[in-house]
Amino acid sequence: CESAIDIAGKDAALAQEGLKKDRKALASGISKLFASLDKDGNGELTIHEFEESFEDPHVKSIFKVLDLEPADAWILFRL
Repeated sequence: CESAIDIAGKDAALAQEGLKKDRKALASGISKLFASLDKDGNGELTIHEFEESFEDPHVKSIFKVLDLEPADAWILFRL
């Protein structure tokens, strides 16, 4: 029979693994979003392209789901 400590340790490990997967999925989604905003397809997202995206309803909905305001998105852009 497993002890409560062993079970809690396994639960924590599973939760941590889930967080890693969520972070990878989020990073992948943001990368794909930024690539889709690259209107001239040169592989670089310019400030102008980025600012224009704030008016796109699809982008607005993605930012809303991610709980990001445009000011927060600027931080991502600068990364």
